[in-house]
Amino acid sequence: MKELTYRDSEMYITQRTMAEDLVRTRILGDRKGLPGEPLYLHSFRVRDLVSRCHHWDDPEYDVFLAALLHDVVEDGGVSLDELRSMGFTDRTVELVDLCTHQMDIKNSTERWVLMMARLVEARDDGAWRIKMADLTDNLTQCRGLSPENRRFMVETKAPLMIRLTEGLGFNKMIFQDSVAPIVLLVAEMERQRAEKAALV
Repeated sequence: MKELTYRDSEMYITQRTMAEDLVRTRILGDRKGLPGEPLYLHSFRVRDLVSRCHHWDDPEYDVFLAALLHDVVEDGGVSLDELRSMGFTDRTVELVDLCTHQMDIKNSTERWVLMMARLVEARDDGAWRIKMADLTDNLTQCRGLSPENRRFMVETKAPLMIRLTEGLGFNKMIFQDSVAPIVLLVAEMERQRAEKAALV
């Protein structure tokens, strides 16, 4: 069994409560295109998916916390130094950093490509699991996106991320049972929309 960064579940529970409060109070507003759907709930769903797809004989508390905090820098204006000062471990902060876009880059596609490059270079299984759970939840709610953003997610982001994570040994729930069917479903919906638009 690998050595844990958090020595016991009691410390993790304390940190989890702090992370949940931070996400609720700093990630404000509604999901893009989905009025009435609080933005912060996405972070909870990503954490829950990562947690469910884990072997509980060897809990990776840092990965669970980073999954919860994965958007707190870019959507909540929290710095990595603030996370460290709150007592989150170096491993948790490292994972959050790997899963965070560089917001000083204006072009969103360029930001995403650079984040993918960092993930590929880091070869960090925990960070990839967080990003795949993030993608899974985003795909389930992509109806709120513009048609262009939906197409980019379904035709570019999802296939590339699935390809990049092949062979990393994720629990099958994230890779085969969640992401792939959603990608196929949304791709089919997009194809049908395009066909209807062509007929008009």
